[in-house]
Amino acid sequence: MSLLKPKVFIPLCMAGILTGYTVAEYVIPRYFHPTAETKLTAQDLINAIGAQPSYFRQTTSGNYLAGQFAQRHKDWGKASEYMTSVLKREKADPSLEKHSMILYMAAGDADKSIQIAKNVLIEDPQNILAVLFSSIDFLKKGDYKAAIEIYDKIKDGNIAAFIVPVLKLWSQTAENKLGIDEITPNSFYAYQALLAGIYLNKRDEALVFAKDGFKIEENDIRDLEKHADLFAIYGENDTALNIYKIVEKNNFADDELIKKIALLEKNESIESLIKLPVINSPKDGAALVFQDMAEILLREMSDDSSTIFAQMALYLNPQLYKNYAIISEVYKRYDQYETAIETLQKIDSQSELYPAVQRQIAELYTEQNEDDEAIRILENLYKTNDDIDALIQIGDIYRYQETFKKAKKTYNEVLDKWKVVPEKYWHVYYARGMVLERLKEHKAAERDLQKALEFRPDNPYLLNYLGYSWVDQGINLEKSLDMITRAVAFKPNDGYITDSLGWVHYKMQQYKEAVPHLERAVELLPYDATINDHLGDVYWQVGRKNEAKFQWQRALNYNENKDIVLKEALEQKLISGIADETEEKVSDSKPTQKTEL
Repeated sequence: MSLLKPKVFIPLCMAGILTGYTVAEYVIPRYFHPTAETKLTAQDLINAIGAQPSYFRQTTSGNYLAGQFAQRHKDWGKASEYMTSVLKREKADPSLEKHSMILYMAAGDADKSIQIAKNVLIEDPQNILAVLFSSIDFLKKGDYKAAIEIYDKIKDGNIAAFIVPVLKLWSQTAENKLGIDEITPNSFYAYQALLAGIYLNKRDEALVFAKDGFKIEENDIRDLEKHADLFAIYGENDTALNIYKIVEKNNFADDELIKKIALLEKNESIESLIKLPVINSPKDGAALVFQDMAEILLREMSDDSSTIFAQMALYLNPQLYKNYAIISEVYKRYDQYETAIETLQKIDSQSELYPAVQRQIAELYTEQNEDDEAIRILENLYKTNDDIDALIQIGDIYRYQETFKKAKKTYNEVLDKWKVVPEKYWHVYYARGMVLERLKEHKAAERDLQKALEFRPDNPYLLNYLGYSWVDQGINLEKSLDMITRAVAFKPNDGYITDSLGWVHYKMQQYKEAVPHLERAVELLPYDATINDHLGDVYWQVGRKNEAKFQWQRALNYNENKDIVLKEALEQKLISGIADETEEKVSDSKPTQKTEL
């Protein structure tokens, strides 16, 4: 994304397009700025005592601090409420107005935000936030001429230089004009131009512009498929096929994409597989611009900006349900699980996103240790939609709970669904293999892990898991050494995999070779009890007995999960060391920590 980063992220994020007007910028001498010691707000006190006493006095500074606290925790609704109280006392202050219009938009109250934005424009016509907020009002009302006029007032060099031209492009489609003459081609504009070309039936102009502007290296791999879809619609099948294959190579292919590749390789049409965005008016096109920006900024961890763009997209087109998922993800990042769930529940049950959203809601419940509710949601989804991913997720929950028999039963049901398992579900073999290994069904576990390796022969976690399980059983040590060595080559900074390499050398009584790998593992994961134990064992075998006891003591100290077997083994070794170098090592549960699932 070499081009998009300087043109999108640096202007937006560094200049603070949507978060630059923080409460901290509002400087009035009689107020003070909070520090870590002053984060307790007036509302916190009210909550603590249960009711507001008669002598409690609302103050501007108190509401100001409470608003800042709420904003910091992404509680946009509360933040806007507190700011409303401040504005009642400081109505004419332009800094507060600028800040409040942001808070209202983030909270989803676009009407209030737009009303304030129009006041801000009177004093500051170049304020990009006020321009954007006011323009979506014109777009929604269908007054595209007014939108163009306000965009034209933005001077060159403003931080809006990236997004305004493409918003103007969509506004001009109301006049049957494909306004690409004033736009410098790049990948983001290319996508919008192709959509606008379809909307206006001006495909030839749009395609020339898009082919000049689109660059694969400018895009996140997750955005490439939608570009390829449009090129395919335009008849550029070779270009589309090349892009699809790049997505597939980077492991982002699903069944639909695989079908597209297969059909294009046979020179057959794929139009029936492509779902284009629904654009019934120029405002729908503009809404997609805001949605795409929200998605990009979410990946860049620009959470406030992402939230604002998503809310603007929803204001223009409430059917763009993906924006609820974007906003929910921001809430999730700040542990606002209930609000995240409430946001997702706004998505209509008839939306094609609904099954994925229900799975996401279930995941949010598991984040709060409410596994029963998560399973209830997933079971209902499986029964009503035959959603196999919901069933897999149930199996994963049981596996994380270490209720392995239930997990095994669930994964069995999943795999019994197919005679030939689609590639996208290769990981179910991996998951069931781990469960079977924990149930000591080693032969069955080995079959599943080997099957998963047929799909992903170079997956470092799979290589390590199967290799370590053999080491743990004391079998196939040469094969284990080869597999784990390959895994380390793929993931040289993974402490668990590095530990496995040291441990297979140990099991083969290659103690000197084991030392550097186990020392490296402890460097990578210094507080892992098992890895410290392993290093202690190998130190003992090479004659470094004081260091061995030191590592065993560290392991005992770090045994936070209170593994009784490990604790007793460590205590015994601290007393008498290792009596026999061929002594069988007590198995630990570390393989479950080595998985990417």
